[in-house]
Amino acid sequence: MKKDEKYLSKNCKLCANHFEECMFRSNAKNRLKEDAIPTIFAIPNPPKPVGTKRRLLFKDTDNQGNVCHSSL
Repeated sequence: MKKDEKYLSKNCKLCANHFEECMFRSNAKNRLKEDAIPTIFAIPNPPKPVGTKRRLLFKDTDNQGNVCHSSL
């Protein structure tokens, strides 16, 4: 039985397990960003991940001019 978008929007919810870490406003995982997209599903061909687990804190160069990335 196929459901339309209106039915799904009104009657179905996704839990936090379907969202990447970068989709949350805080570490508490109780608020999603406005543009959050669920990308984690237990299906054969899930959508590609949107973000990365670690974020780039700053970009610097060493003495030879090579770019060095640093994250925690």
